[in-house]
Amino acid sequence: MGGNQSQPNATAIIGTGKGGPLDTSAGTIASRGISFTYDHAAEPALRDITLTVPAGECIVLCGASGCGKTSYTRVANGLIPSFFHGAFAGNQTTCGLDVETVPIDRLTPLVGSVFQNPKTQYFNANVTDELAFPAENIGLPAEDINRRITAVAERFGIGHLLHRSIFHLSGGQKQRIAVAAATMLGPRVVVLDEPTSNLDANAIADMRAMIEQMKDEGLTIVIAEHRLAWLNGVADRYVVFDGGHIVQDYEADEFLSLSPGCVAAMGLRALDLQPYRHRIATLASSPAADECTSALLGTHNLTIGYKGKDGFTRAIPDLRFRAGEITGLMGNNGCGKTTLVRTLTGLIKPVSGRIELNGV
Repeated sequence: MGGNQSQPNATAIIGTGKGGPLDTSAGTIASRGISFTYDHAAEPALRDITLTVPAGECIVLCGASGCGKTSYTRVANGLIPSFFHGAFAGNQTTCGLDVETVPIDRLTPLVGSVFQNPKTQYFNANVTDELAFPAENIGLPAEDINRRITAVAERFGIGHLLHRSIFHLSGGQKQRIAVAAATMLGPRVVVLDEPTSNLDANAIADMRAMIEQMKDEGLTIVIAEHRLAWLNGVADRYVVFDGGHIVQDYEADEFLSLSPGCVAAMGLRALDLQPYRHRIATLASSPAADECTSALLGTHNLTIGYKGKDGFTRAIPDLRFRAGEITGLMGNNGCGKTTLVRTLTGLIKPVSGRIELNGV
C-alpha cells in the first residue's frame, strides 16, 4: 500500500452506509457481495461483504487476527484484485471507480494507504525524498512538489524531520511520515492497516491528532485496528469481522456502550485502558526482586547507541536479568529499547561498558 497516490468531480452521496444502493460519489467506498480467495489459499479471506462508507466518515474494522480486516482494506484501495491475485466476486467502487476494471494508477491519486509496518512502503532513505516520491511518480513539476512538501510538513508538524534519514527515525516518526506521504496527492480516502501496532502512547496520541485533522478536512478514513481505545470519539462506526464475514456494524455510541465482557467475547481489545494503567502503576510500586539472586545476564557501565550524523548514545543503569524472570522494557519510541535488546543479543556492539552472561 505505498505512499504514492485527476480526481473526479464530487457527486451526491447515495445510500445509508449500511447496504443501501451502491454509492458512486467521490470519496465514498461501496462494496456489494465481495468475496475473495487468495491464489493457493484453501479458504476465502472475504465472504459476501456488503458495506458502504459515505464520504467523510471514519470507520474502524475490528476483529481477531485473520478475520479479514486487512483483506478488506486491500479491496477498498484497489490492491485486490489488481495486485493481490485470486478469485474475486462482487462489485466494488471506490471514489466512483470500479476497482476490478480501472487501472490501479487511476486509484492511487484518490486513495492514500498506510501499512502496519511503515518500513515496507518506503521508496527512499531520506524523509524529503519519500514525501516527494508520489508527486514525482505522476510527473508533477518541481515547484508544485516543493509546495506540497511544505504544506504537508506544516499540516502534520513534521518540518523538523525533513532531510533526515528514515532509518534513524523512531517508530512513531516513521509512521507519521508514512501518513504524510499517503496524503501528498490530496486523496479523498485514506486506508490505514493497524497504524499503531508499533507505537508508544505519545506516538498514538500524535496518530489520533493526524486522523482527527484528516477527518475535519472531509477525508473518508478506513482503519483496520486491534487497539481500539485510542479511537474513542474519533470513529463514526465500528465494523466487526469474523471468518471473512461482517458479523456486526455498530454506530460509535452503540459500540462504546458494550460491556467489557461482550467486547472480549468478540476477540476485541479493551475500550477503556484505565484499569490496566492502574494495575501497571501498582506493579511498578511493588518491591523489587531480591538483589541477592544471581543474574543470568547483566550489564556494567553500559552505553548503547549508533554513530553518525543521526546517531545517539544512551547510558544504561546496571541491569540484572535472572533465570525464570520476564522483564518488560517500556518507554517512548526512540528511547533505546530496541537498541538495548540488539546490544544484549550481540547484533550491535556496545559503545562502551560490559555485558556478562553467566558471569563471563
